[in-house]
Amino acid sequence: MRDVPLAILPRSYLLLVGTFRVALVDPWTQRFRVAWRPTLAFFEERYRIMRQLEEAQLLRGFEVDERRVRLRLGDVQHQLAFANDRLETSALRPDADLARLKTGVKCVWDALAPSGVRRPTMQLQWLEPLELSYDDARRHAADQLLSLPEEARHKDFAISLDGESADGAVRSHVEFGVVEAAEIGPRLAGGRRAPDRGDPPASIWPIETLPQVALFCDQTWIFDRGMESVNDMTGIWDDAKKRGEQLMRSIHERLLGDLG
Repeated sequence: MRDVPLAILPRSYLLLVGTFRVALVDPWTQRFRVAWRPTLAFFEERYRIMRQLEEAQLLRGFEVDERRVRLRLGDVQHQLAFANDRLETSALRPDADLARLKTGVKCVWDALAPSGVRRPTMQLQWLEPLELSYDDARRHAADQLLSLPEEARHKDFAISLDGESADGAVRSHVEFGVVEAAEIGPRLAGGRRAPDRGDPPASIWPIETLPQVALFCDQTWIFDRGMESVNDMTGIWDDAKKRGEQLMRSIHERLLGDLG
């Protein structure tokens, strides 16, 4: 495994002694999305919101059209986009300043006072660096999932899972597999979905700053609940991360736990 610069490593690692390896705790990217009833306040308040963020010395770039406002809060790894009926904020590095994003969301929330809020959604993307070659890592992980006849060998795999909590209040979509450095940037930028004009370029994750080989997991958590305030967003964000960490550890134990 190539050395990864400390500046882009997650702040939190969980060291599991014994049968487990060092397990990644902080996601590489975190995106929060929420929708609401369309409001004219978007057209009336959007420039005031931008001015507030500029005065707070957070606004470092913006793009405005009739349908949406996209903002860069400090740097390209901290983004906020909003429209008359939705908002998305993105932390695009493991050590992102989440308080900065919360400040931006609060400015939007206070100005637009959205109603009919629905479908808060968290997308979390995890990378766990592996000390194996790309081929060996894929083969080893696939062998833990499925046995083949003796003369056959696994070469590659990808898993996609849909889930739901017992009470139906939380739904999830998860994809995971082993990736090499050249794949990681495009997956962090947009994953398997069709590219959006507002997606960040894969180049914001230079290949030399990424693990050479890693276990990659893309999780989407959809909550069947409303939001009354930005504090509710914090609760949903924390809930999704807790669920995501538990799932990531389970995937690690199944695919890699025997490596010691």
